[in-house]
Amino acid sequence: SCNELRSLGIKVHYVDRGGEATYHGPGQIVCYPIMNIRRWGVRKYVSILETIIIDSLSVYGISGLVRCRTAGVWVGDAKIAAVGLKISGGVSMHGFALNVSPDLSYFGRIVPCGSPEDRVTSIDVELKSSSSRPANDLEVQAVLINTLRDELGLDLEQKTLV
Repeated sequence: SCNELRSLGIKVHYVDRGGEATYHGPGQIVCYPIMNIRRWGVRKYVSILETIIIDSLSVYGISGLVRCRTAGVWVGDAKIAAVGLKISGGVSMHGFALNVSPDLSYFGRIVPCGSPEDRVTSIDVELKSSSSRPANDLEVQAVLINTLRDELGLDLEQKTLV
């Protein structure tokens, strides 16, 4: 419940976007491109975001996949990235959250994306199963930025907020 989450120090925000409940916290990369998507349409844009995530995961030897009729990216039967959008006047708001190394127990306190049967995973969990080194958030951000730049044809650069 929201009261239980608040008692744990977790802020609960209600937003107007698809995907029902999600968790954003340390160890995730949250990417919310705010842009006109009329040239692609909603379905194609969601597919582009999923492709960006899958291509970025492949750099780490992780095979991401999409499921029919459900936005997001999975590794096997576990969701590694959530995609949720709101479109207003052809402009996208919100976007995706990629799990790099979050405390996955927080997902057990919600029904992620309205799918109680789905497990959640992270890049670190998947790399541990292959005995690779843990992922670095800034490195994963750089990979995502390069993939976003290439896929969307944008002029982007990585900045660190302090």
